[in-house]
Amino acid sequence: MSIFFRNLRYRHGSCSDWRNSRGLEMLERIIFSAFALCVAAPAAAVTVDIDFEGGTEGQDVGTFYAGQGVVFSGAEFDASPGQPGADGLMAITGNAGTFGLPKQNTPITIDFDFAVDSVSVVALDVGTNDARIDAFDIDDNLIDFDVFVSTNTVNDDFSFSTLTVTAAGIRSIELYQPSNDSGTDGINFDTLSFTFVEATPVPAPGALGLLGLGALALGFRRRRG
Repeated sequence: MSIFFRNLRYRHGSCSDWRNSRGLEMLERIIFSAFALCVAAPAAAVTVDIDFEGGTEGQDVGTFYAGQGVVFSGAEFDASPGQPGADGLMAITGNAGTFGLPKQNTPITIDFDFAVDSVSVVALDVGTNDARIDAFDIDDNLIDFDVFVSTNTVNDDFSFSTLTVTAAGIRSIELYQPSNDSGTDGINFDTLSFTFVEATPVPAPGALGLLGLGALALGFRRRRG
């Protein structure tokens, strides 16, 4: 673009005066700077990981991670030392319904402040009641789900699996045990990870104005040359 402007100056014989040439170069720089401000950066995917290590056993999760854009319902922190698949010493479990077990009618619910494109979580201590994640859009429509069916015939602490949902516009998820083979079979969830796309920056009105004024001034200087 700079070469184009320079060719125009030579074509119309406007480069005989050194100061006029310098002035045009300065105007070009102003226009290029304004143009750079007006060009939106490409959208970038952002991944947020939550390992639940900041809580205390028995504490309601609630708004503990609100600063990261998520709010929990029906969940509390639970110690998970030594559980296969655990990422540290703390996870979460349900705190509603009978024995606090997260079932389909009393799930752990996680609401997002913004639309996310994918969510994953590790289900720990999956016994005979299995594990499931449901993803919903802003209108509470089910848009994706994942389920882990355990092969255990007894309750134990050894089975775990990563549950993942992927869809545009996820605004909430539910975590629960879809089966009811054992009324006392507990479950934990750990290592929540979600991905969203950052909003594309909008050019500031001032940058657009600067671009317009620079173009007008450049045209005026050329006419004078």
